[in-house]
Amino acid sequence: HVAAPERLKPGALDVALDVDVDNSGALLSRRGQTEISATASHSMYAARGLCVAMQGVDMKRMDEAGALTQLARLQYGGPVSYAESNDVVYFSNGVDTGRIVNGSVREWGVRPPLSQPAAAAGGGSLPPARYLYAMTFVRSDGLESGARVPGVIELADTGGISFSSMEVSSDTGVAGKALYISGPNGTELYRVAVVPASTSSYSYSNAAMDLSSVLHPDPVEPAPPGTIVEVHAGVAYVVDGHVAWASDQYNLERFRRATRFLQLPGQITLFVSVEDGIYAATEAGTWFLAGTDPEEMRARKVLTYGAVPGTAVKFDGEELLAEDQRTGASSLSAMWMSPNGAIMGAAGGLVKNLTEGRHSVPGA
Repeated sequence: HVAAPERLKPGALDVALDVDVDNSGALLSRRGQTEISATASHSMYAARGLCVAMQGVDMKRMDEAGALTQLARLQYGGPVSYAESNDVVYFSNGVDTGRIVNGSVREWGVRPPLSQPAAAAGGGSLPPARYLYAMTFVRSDGLESGARVPGVIELADTGGISFSSMEVSSDTGVAGKALYISGPNGTELYRVAVVPASTSSYSYSNAAMDLSSVLHPDPVEPAPPGTIVEVHAGVAYVVDGHVAWASDQYNLERFRRATRFLQLPGQITLFVSVEDGIYAATEAGTWFLAGTDPEEMRARKVLTYGAVPGTAVKFDGEELLAEDQRTGASSLSAMWMSPNGAIMGAAGGLVKNLTEGRHSVPGA
């Protein structure tokens, strides 16, 4: 017990219990702790008025008073990675994926129908020919799924196409279905109708096609599951093993895994964005991926060692600069732990070992 305003001199105190000593030598009572839940918890995330944590397979939201309420029940109770963009929090744990929007957990992307509808010849004025067709799901906000391999129907005579067994999506956010058909013996598919989500059959006789709505040839998928989620320059990334799958730019819910991905030589343990690129690491080293488009990024190895998983944090890099080096402009940087110490990664691929020569990192 030391009464303020007394100050301790250097070396005057050997052991202190439940107090902090500030830079002036004053003793301050440590802040106490209040248990708000006795259940084991992990993967806490807090930003922009949202705080969530995992308890087993349950994702729970914490209010300002510390009360926990159920948000969702996941399939897997492993560590969850989060990334935020435009007030939407995207997450995955290697098995589950999702979005937190206005305090509710929703699907991250729209799953395409498992199969195409059945098709048979019907009444209409389509000329005899071979036709391709496909169906997609359309969410209430307009986001559309991709489509599986198109179906094929041959019309031997002039007529139409009657569709049946049109799948109903299990996603409650899906509001409709879009049908696409090719021209006679064509390969490009054009939208011909949008019907309610509950519709199970539809007949196309030869009404006008929406030539401005072409079905993209690359398969579009919702977000795949992964262990690290990141957002950089309007692109969402999901890391799965040695691959980081990338979404369309400015459409974080549409993934084209055939063409949009980054691959590293080993299990990815770090994937964190800064102002003008991404730092990624495996056991073999750490790379800086410069750029904003995953199809055009340039990789440069910046460290010969990797990173400890789950230790990356972002901050304003100006905070670590000397006074005479500060510009006043914010520069998003990152820090993480490595087998050789704490690392700072700034814009441009500039890295610095902050503890080298001062602290020895234990093997554990």
